[in-house]
Amino acid sequence: MLAVPLIVKDRVIGALALADPPGRTFAAGDVRLAQALADQAALALENARLYADTERRRREAEIMAKLSGAINSTLDLDTILQQVTERARELCESDVALIALRPSGGEGLVLRYWSGAYFRRHASVGIEPGRGIGALVVASGRPFRTDHYAGDPRIRRDFVDMVPDEGPVTLVAVPIRLEAQVDGVLYAYNRSPRPFTDRDEAVLLRLGEHAAVAIQNATLFAREQKARVTAEASEQRFRGLFDGVPVGLLRSTPAGRITDANPTLVQMLGYPDRELLLAVNAMDLYVDPDERARFQALLERDGVIRGFAAQMRRYDGTAIWVEDNIKAVPDAADGVVYYEGSITEITERKLAEQALGESNRRIVTIVESITDAFFALNHEWQFTYLNRQAELWLRRSRTELLGKTMWEEFPQMVGLRFSPEYRRAVSEQIAVSFEEYYPPLQTWFEVHAYPSPDGLSVYFRDITERKRSEEALRQSERQFRQAQKMEAVGQLAGGIAHDFNNLLTVIIGRGEMLLRRPECAGPARHDVELIQKTAERAADLTRQLLAFSRKQMLQPKVLDLNSVVTGMATMLRRLIGEHIDLVMQPGADLGRVKADPAQIEQVIMNLVVNSRDAMPEGGTLSIRTGNAVLDDEFVRGHPGARPGPNVLLGVADTGSGIEAEVQAHIFEPFFTTKEQGKGTGLGLSTVYGIVKQHDGYIAVDSEVGRGTTFTIYLPRVEDAVEPVGGGAGPDGSPRGEETILLVEDEGDVRELAREILEKSGYAVLEAANGPDALRIAARHEGVIHLLLTDVVMPQMSGRELARRLVRKRPEVRVLYTSGYIDENMMRRSVVDQDTALLKKPFSSDALVRRVREVLDGRPPVR
Repeated sequence: MLAVPLIVKDRVIGALALADPPGRTFAAGDVRLAQALADQAALALENARLYADTERRRREAEIMAKLSGAINSTLDLDTILQQVTERARELCESDVALIALRPSGGEGLVLRYWSGAYFRRHASVGIEPGRGIGALVVASGRPFRTDHYAGDPRIRRDFVDMVPDEGPVTLVAVPIRLEAQVDGVLYAYNRSPRPFTDRDEAVLLRLGEHAAVAIQNATLFAREQKARVTAEASEQRFRGLFDGVPVGLLRSTPAGRITDANPTLVQMLGYPDRELLLAVNAMDLYVDPDERARFQALLERDGVIRGFAAQMRRYDGTAIWVEDNIKAVPDAADGVVYYEGSITEITERKLAEQALGESNRRIVTIVESITDAFFALNHEWQFTYLNRQAELWLRRSRTELLGKTMWEEFPQMVGLRFSPEYRRAVSEQIAVSFEEYYPPLQTWFEVHAYPSPDGLSVYFRDITERKRSEEALRQSERQFRQAQKMEAVGQLAGGIAHDFNNLLTVIIGRGEMLLRRPECAGPARHDVELIQKTAERAADLTRQLLAFSRKQMLQPKVLDLNSVVTGMATMLRRLIGEHIDLVMQPGADLGRVKADPAQIEQVIMNLVVNSRDAMPEGGTLSIRTGNAVLDDEFVRGHPGARPGPNVLLGVADTGSGIEAEVQAHIFEPFFTTKEQGKGTGLGLSTVYGIVKQHDGYIAVDSEVGRGTTFTIYLPRVEDAVEPVGGGAGPDGSPRGEETILLVEDEGDVRELAREILEKSGYAVLEAANGPDALRIAARHEGVIHLLLTDVVMPQMSGRELARRLVRKRPEVRVLYTSGYIDENMMRRSVVDQDTALLKKPFSSDALVRRVREVLDGRPPVR
């Protein structure tokens, strides 16, 4: 046998074999001949193959071209994809070709198109995600080939068993890719073992691309169709709304040319038809050029305008008010394609606003002109309005308060009646009225608050002066009641003072005489001394009664209070004890006062004793003096005080203090908080009476546990200080030889006085009343040096007696005696502050010394 290769381009494509009966040997020439024949055969075979390939490519190109034309000529996706399956079967020379697609909005694959299959039940087969060859292609995005379908381990058995009647042996599947996603699979398989080649796979991939294009075109077309239908429906709805809405609508170019307008706008502007309105430039509709320019500037700047109110001109030339809401519609390059929006007529609303504005202006004018203050609060308690009077009384400007919360700007109001009353007015929707004092402004307010839809309206007025007047009236009423009490006690004291002092005068005088007798010794002398002390205590009690009722006879002098206070320092230290520190604070350049020094000492004594009793465990007692000028404001706040220059006397302690309810009664007679038997209740009332009798004012400032301060204000005078008399004279009573006319209606007192004067060497003429005294004086031929007369007597007062006697005897000097002097006596000029007085009860020494002083003093100026 002889075999030679068939070689084409160094590639063996086959072999030529020659056989002969056994025993034949092929020569070299036979070999060369066989090789030449093999070369010719190889060439023929290669040419045939090349022709077949060319024919196949031509046919493939022709089929692809026809398929592309079909895709471009029709949007019938079913037809195109069916052609794809048939061309796949034809070009790959397969028994069956199939297409499976992903369902819209779903997962997995569904067999849709096929060619060469025995059964059409493939149309109901669904390929779930992750199952079968289709799932492998979808997951990998790459082609899949197998030469043994039933035995390939990559293929699940459930699909192998599903198609036994089809009998696939070899199979190839390629993805149908839309953009980056696999949306389908193109299959081809044979029922015979003929395998699929790379060329078959490439052909299927090209067909898959055509299928993808067809699917994509169909999808786009479907979307366009749907969009067109939707747009047409939307346009119809838009036109229905555009034409039917009861608001003017328009669209215009950036230059202002109106391109569309609805019937409402045409009717609003009074144009006969739409075409006439479309011929008008939108900017020319505005009446005011300035408004037009402002509208255009805002629209160009912001691209949108909302609530722009302006006047537009109608077709007939009349003007209406409108409100514009316009926006710019931009293009892709941020330019403006057109303007569109709504125009609403607001003429009635604008006229109503103007009327309301005019009404509001009138209301504001009224509110600004009323004398009451007014402010308004919203529901957040913020100020929305204040009138000028509110600014004045709240002492804050509108700029400071508008928009601010009341409780933050006036926090002290929260703890007063303002907060609960305002909140009650709002919560219960009722008007409230009340009066309240606001400490930061030191002002009383009368408030009327009314709820409103916007919050709360509040009217208020400053009633501080009214409150002060009411307080002054109450104080005056208290003072009047106090005066009535004092007057009642004074009447009682005055009623008994004359007789009581006469009795005390006799008791004290006779007691002194008894004590001067040598035989008055032993127990008897002790009894007389006890009688004397008791009588002196009774005299002190009478003086206190007269002091608080202001019927005490004063002997005022121009005093320096510093001298009075410092002169009492030693005695006061003994009085208060060592457990209390006494601090003296005399004022510098202290002014002078005109006062009875004994009464001032009594005031200091009583206040010091009061402070001592308030500090049983010890403490500090301070006495200070100083100058003070009381102004009108102080006087308004302290009824009873007098304006002008004053001298103050202050007594302060660190004791227990006085409760507020007790302070209202401390100056009342017989009022005391001390235990029974430890106080008469006359100490502070005596102080009050003495101060008032000197035209002064006394104030008390006290707090429980912190102490008490009494401050006395006495009118300042410019006169020089007068020397203060008093104290014991030289040993022995002064004597004299002058003639004294003694007039006293009380016999025991007259007899006592006569004896004392006669023992002192005086000649005494005595009378029981004024008329008797005038008759005695008329009969007496000698000189009468002194008239010693009681002030209060029946038939004729001592003052009248002195006036008549002095008329006839100008040289006579006068000394009055009395137990008390009341206001009526002062008004009738019975006595005055410069009159020589001797207070009852008096001692024998006091009588003879006072007589001597009057006789030795300067002669009276008459």
